[in-house]
Amino acid sequence: MDEEYRKKLEEKLPKVWKEVRESFNYPQIPKPVFDEKTQEIEMKNHRIVINPEYVKELEAKGLAQDDALKAMLSHYLGHYFYKNDPWDFTNMLFVENEMSLVDEKRAAEFRNAYNDVCVDLKLLLRHRKSGAEKLLSKTGTTSIDRLLRAYYQDQSGYDMGLGGTSALEEKYVKKIKTIDFFDRSRLKYNSRRFGKILKDYIDELPKDELPNGKESGGKGDEQESGDNEQDSGGQMQDPEGKKDANSIGDGDGKDGYSGCCGTGKHMDHEAFGEDEVREGIRELAKGMDPEEFKKAAKRLGIGKIEGKGIGISGEGSPEITSKDYYQTLSEAYRIGILEKPNIKSDTMYPETHKKYEMGDPFNEIDFLNSYGKIIPGVTQKWKYSEMDVHGKLDGIPDALVVIDSSSSMINPSSSLSYAVLGGFCASNAYLDSGSKVGVINFSGNNQMLSVDFTDDRDKVYEALASYFAGGTVMPLQELKQMVNKNEKECDIILISDTQIDNLVDTINYLKGIENKNRVTVLCIGDSYGDLQKYSDDKFSIYAIESIESLPDIILGDIRGHLNGKKK
Repeated sequence: MDEEYRKKLEEKLPKVWKEVRESFNYPQIPKPVFDEKTQEIEMKNHRIVINPEYVKELEAKGLAQDDALKAMLSHYLGHYFYKNDPWDFTNMLFVENEMSLVDEKRAAEFRNAYNDVCVDLKLLLRHRKSGAEKLLSKTGTTSIDRLLRAYYQDQSGYDMGLGGTSALEEKYVKKIKTIDFFDRSRLKYNSRRFGKILKDYIDELPKDELPNGKESGGKGDEQESGDNEQDSGGQMQDPEGKKDANSIGDGDGKDGYSGCCGTGKHMDHEAFGEDEVREGIRELAKGMDPEEFKKAAKRLGIGKIEGKGIGISGEGSPEITSKDYYQTLSEAYRIGILEKPNIKSDTMYPETHKKYEMGDPFNEIDFLNSYGKIIPGVTQKWKYSEMDVHGKLDGIPDALVVIDSSSSMINPSSSLSYAVLGGFCASNAYLDSGSKVGVINFSGNNQMLSVDFTDDRDKVYEALASYFAGGTVMPLQELKQMVNKNEKECDIILISDTQIDNLVDTINYLKGIENKNRVTVLCIGDSYGDLQKYSDDKFSIYAIESIESLPDIILGDIRGHLNGKKK
């Protein structure tokens, strides 16, 4: 890179950046930087990175340095400013999933195009001082780029330098015009329709040539120069002329999407923080059953990451299982049983000021706020207090989750099982509080899987997500052994449709256990009313009718009982 050229850009940046920030009402994000290796907005810290080589390419096409900087900064600020339309990670994941249902190979490419349209259209129509039209008219020579520029031209009235449009382009511009990109309530429908339009357009393209129409430099400009220097639709090439590792499309540079910033590098999960990625995956899981989620995860590269759980893992990582689905979904309903109490520590900290008096220790003087003077009644000294810290949660019992996986219960691998999700939510509540959880997963004909009281989440989750599909007989002997193994009181949570052959014996045993804190029955199905006669202050029965009811029932029951004990 020409250091002199970069130095000139760095000198211009403060003035252009100030102008752009002012037009967006001064968002509090870091000052942009230059980097020859990349170009993006890092959504973790909202820093914009501009590649000076690309600015130089735009200048060679007739776009002034100031205009190029302004337009690119506005584009990336648009992604920050309009990040919920649909540029936060959750919406990005939803959009890519919809695109993958249209064309799995091009899902990320179509998603990037959709996101850019949402931003660029707002810049063109509502932020008309952004200079977006100047940038868009100089960039993107692939067929999808041309189609979107034709759409921008139709919507904004700006000349996008197309030098005319083909009948095919005009046909598909009309189709794109049926989408309201500003209607966030129809995000899934709009994004899938957009992807289908792009796929149909590509399928109709001649395979050996671009659509008709010369590229020109925009209204009143001469024909663009330097187009032959890019053979990937505006994507930057490495010194050896190889396609950038982040480029998209099918590799022929004709029907892909390069975007207005032309690096071939588009927003992906690495631009976001881990917490935001996990939140996006949880929200995706909420709207799907296990089979749908597993298929979507495979399409989107969601999998297991060593030491981090479920995330965007890419190719070659272990595929997620039903256990992973329920683990992900249960995290959306993670709530502590009780707040940890504040206790006094031995650590002292300066809380407030007091006037210094003769005889007070010198080490308590706040010299900074006393301007170096030691005068009784004037000099400030610190008053120290004990520091409050979070103590341990006392009185939270262990839990034994007894779950029915007979044939009358939903198979948790194929459909959403409230029973299994309830087991995960309950287990998380105890494990998060430092308690241990045991599991008995039962069916009939000696079909049973048990896990001794443990704090190993994987063992607990694996047992809860298992499915036998046999008869329904409570293994009372094993249940008694498990209860007696635990040295401390435990809560027992039975999750079943209660169509248990030895139900009366089971209830009589549960009500008579001495080494228990309480019993909670989560009833899946219609037999809830028949069991109410067994309820008392240590034996609660609830009907699970919706996924939304699980957290309130499970955690509310536990909290209510523990708070009652503490009074």
